[in-house]
Amino acid sequence: MPILKKQDFYNTFYQKDQIPDCYESISFGSQQDIFKQSVKKTQNKAYAITLFPKYFDYKLSVKHLKINKIEQTNLDGFAINLEGCETADQYLQKNIKSKTRSPILRRIKRFESCFDVEYELFFGAIEKEIYQQAMSTLKSMLELRFSQKDDSTEILEKWHEYQQSTYNKILNKEASLFITYASGQMVAISINYHINKVFIGHIFCYDITYSKFSLGNMMVYKLLEWCCENDYLIMDMGNGDLEYKQIWCNNKYHYDYHFIHHKNSLAAIFATSVQMGIIKLKNLLKTLKIDEAYKKLRQGKSTTSHPFELFPRYKVEHMDANNDKSGLPSPITLNHPNFDFLKKPVNDFLYLNKEHYSQLKIFQIDSKNFLLMGQQNAEKIILE
Repeated sequence: MPILKKQDFYNTFYQKDQIPDCYESISFGSQQDIFKQSVKKTQNKAYAITLFPKYFDYKLSVKHLKINKIEQTNLDGFAINLEGCETADQYLQKNIKSKTRSPILRRIKRFESCFDVEYELFFGAIEKEIYQQAMSTLKSMLELRFSQKDDSTEILEKWHEYQQSTYNKILNKEASLFITYASGQMVAISINYHINKVFIGHIFCYDITYSKFSLGNMMVYKLLEWCCENDYLIMDMGNGDLEYKQIWCNNKYHYDYHFIHHKNSLAAIFATSVQMGIIKLKNLLKTLKIDEAYKKLRQGKSTTSHPFELFPRYKVEHMDANNDKSGLPSPITLNHPNFDFLKKPVNDFLYLNKEHYSQLKIFQIDSKNFLLMGQQNAEKIILE
């Protein structure tokens, strides 16, 4: 057995419901332990623990262990501390300015007025058919989203693992699946993890054809509602400096490296000292951004972005909704795969004109011209 054991605390804790055996307990704020384990003897002499969130307190498993900490450079985490908040609206009032809060709530209201909306969080039970459909839809959403960004994600590389493990985690209340339906269609999905009263929003994604409705903010709001109703202490959205996290989070935190070793083991002291030196060097390279320059040099021309159009370009002509419809062909069904390219123009039309999806009729005039007719408004979509 090697003297030094390396472990990722954050992902081991949240995805596997485990902590390294060098810790006896993990706690948060004024609360008692949120995780405790019985450890009589540590298996290793030394540990190098990465990604330990600073909002957690800890207790080492045995007295003869010593710890040194180094902050991880250029890596911030984002969380919502829910202590003292009973509702999502109360949190919004206390933590988000009116000029930001009002548009969020207005777009959620607009979304709910344009579609028959349902929200479901599956935690402890889910039908296998719904699970399979949701995971397939979520994967497609992620693929489209990262194609739009001309980027890749480790999530898709590990998708088979997520597919295999998440179902049982939901049944065991270690994970949940949040699904938003718009007029019967899955349009926003998240995979979340649960440890005691800590909620981790791990994967968020939505159908980007609904971008006008700001579904990312809607998801955070609805999950925050659920956390408040179920007395959660913190809603963690992990690392990655994204705009929606900046808007919502009242706890921007850092991660620490924990270097833990037996006090009386020279080999353990040496092993952790070497590892600490390596980490300090890596932090220096990150501070100077030398690591980024090296990555670009290795990747060469492959870093060049090649943007492409996910949706066809089109023009819009406003029409009179009261025009005679007698000469028009039969309406088409938007849900048919052949008409996927119309989803974004249709959703933009609904948002901008405050029309309801159930009242919308879509007519195909020819291969490049389509007519959208709501109760009060009409538009011609002309593909370029």
